[in-house]
Amino acid sequence: MPARDEVIAGLRARMEAISRGEGDLGAPEARAEGAVCAPPSADQARRARRGEGRGVDQEPASGDSELTPERAYQKILRLAATREQSSARVRERLARDGYAPEVAEEALARAVRASAVDDRRYAESLVRMRIAAGKGVEGVVGEIEQLGIDPWSLEAYAEYREQGEDADVARALSLLERRPPRAKNQRDAAFRKLVQQGFSTSTAATAARRWAEGR
Repeated sequence: MPARDEVIAGLRARMEAISRGEGDLGAPEARAEGAVCAPPSADQARRARRGEGRGVDQEPASGDSELTPERAYQKILRLAATREQSSARVRERLARDGYAPEVAEEALARAVRASAVDDRRYAESLVRMRIAAGKGVEGVVGEIEQLGIDPWSLEAYAEYREQGEDADVARALSLLERRPPRAKNQRDAAFRKLVQQGFSTSTAATAARRWAEGR
């Protein structure tokens, strides 16, 4: 399987080619040399006027004939070039932009084959980003499991858990020192904050108590 950097580099190169007009986004019959285009209907003209100034990443309205598998695939490539994407997040984004489920699935399957979308790679990245940000990892375990992945099968998660409860409490205390809660009952506020930041209730309770006692 290609390394992510190689995949992303390839995606960006293809996107640049498309922006120069060298991509393969149009239908073959529309690209044929000498093809004659019929004049737009009144409804098409109105849609074109409404689309003037539309951003590159903004999709046509739902039901538009441009909501094709190819267009959905190109959108996935743009998303993947920015950050890791899971299959679930891609489905949500395409549905929000008006793509039919079967169109989204076809484009997503193609992106998976091209290694632009990889749920396991996404899960590893998600865990490492949470740890690097000083946040708890337990808060994303549910999302990882919904992708059909056992968190313990991830190298980053296994390393995190093997460090033990004390290391997790230390991370939670560090977060409270950097961003202390502002409330009258500081212990309760600290507990709620840590749970919201993805720490387990056990870690949050221990860290909140120690933090409140030390103030």
